Amino acid sequence: MARRSHTLEPCEKGRVGGLLEKRDLSDAGQARTTADFIGIAVHCAGFSEMCASQNHGQPDLLPDEPGGYQGFNGLFGHKYIAPIFSPRGQLTDLDGNVIANGADVGFPGFNGMPATVFLSYIAAMQEHGIPVTYAYISAAHEQDDTGLGPGDPTYERNLRNYDAAFGKFFARLARDGIDKSNTIFVVAADENDYFTGTPPLNPGCNGVTVTCAYDPNKLGSVEVGLDVALHQKGITTQFDVHSDSAVGFYLTHNPGQMDPLTRQFERAVSQPVITRTWASVVGPGVEHRGIVDDVWSDHTDVRPTVLAALGLHDRYQHDGRVLTEILASLELRSETLAELMRRYTQINAPVGQLALATIKATTRAMRSGTSSDDDRYVRVNRQISALPPTARRHLHPIESDRRPRPRHRETGSSDPAQTGAARPLPGFAKLGCRYGSHSRG
Repeated sequence: MARRSHTLEPCEKGRVGGLLEKRDLSDAGQARTTADFIGIAVHCAGFSEMCASQNHGQPDLLPDEPGGYQGFNGLFGHKYIAPIFSPRGQLTDLDGNVIANGADVGFPGFNGMPATVFLSYIAAMQEHGIPVTYAYISAAHEQDDTGLGPGDPTYERNLRNYDAAFGKFFARLARDGIDKSNTIFVVAADENDYFTGTPPLNPGCNGVTVTCAYDPNKLGSVEVGLDVALHQKGITTQFDVHSDSAVGFYLTHNPGQMDPLTRQFERAVSQPVITRTWASVVGPGVEHRGIVDDVWSDHTDVRPTVLAALGLHDRYQHDGRVLTEILASLELRSETLAELMRRYTQINAPVGQLALATIKATTRAMRSGTSSDDDRYVRVNRQISALPPTARRHLHPIESDRRPRPRHRETGSSDPAQTGAARPLPGFAKLGCRYGSHSRG
């Protein structure tokens, strides 16, 4: 097998060793269904035995895949995946506890993925030949669904438990021959939760030598009844909402962009955006640079960067770009190419110069006009639509031509036929990744 890559992303709610939520409350009473079928999946390569029908493999359909996506199977749910990883008993976390959602053995829910659980899933996947794995990690800054302030003793205890779990995880993988010499690890933030509460009751605390105490009546999340707030503005349009860090609204009956109902709703709804976050990368082909604050990057840059570091190619066109600034390959460290990519990012990134300029223009246009006159809004959107496409289709072959050929860990060979791999490997797995609503229902 060639080198592996891992992407670990923090989630916003969870429990750590019983210190946080005792049970996932996000499944609306469907605990058994969550435990059996939600949150964990393995997407297999063609002809992989792991996803065969005798293991309850199901067709892994991607109806929008260019050219079709036939002959691939997947495994869906702890009920069918755990027996493959742990055929002699229940699958346990890194501390030896059976993974469960309360009394129901199985996937613990989206609020039940502390480090000891999700890292156990990842380790088991890697040990069973799944080369690319993705996972969510539950936040350490909550207890029973209530936010904790910086330096809170429970928060600090959770962080120590997370540190211990990562130590066990890396030690376990090292025994399997999996480490940063042959594996790329990526850890990135997702939703950027941040603390906006009152100061601690004991000023001067630091959470390390002196923990911080907070007024329990002034901790928690701010929740807004959006439908009520809109009704107060005279907006009665029915809608649904995808409650995430980037809220998506779905208007009933799907009115068009220029429909008066849509325009009225746009004028009434706004939200603050948190756009600065971080990611860390370690592994073969990645230069050790410590903290780097001078590289503009987006989540979409992770995939092409990992592929470039490993010398791999695929047939997809990336939305992001290769972060050549953090790679060790001299072939990719061209300053001319790096500058070209930086300028491309300013054109293509959601908060790049072009995007911010268009947001300002459309926001001003959106707030203009009346229900009977939207001329400015129409003109601005027509001008934006007339902008030429970005240069990503031109950058992709430039990046690909400069990538080193992949070298395989087993033999050091660049030829996959010489690795001694006798059977097709499973494709990739993901767990605890929920792209739907994070709201309570």
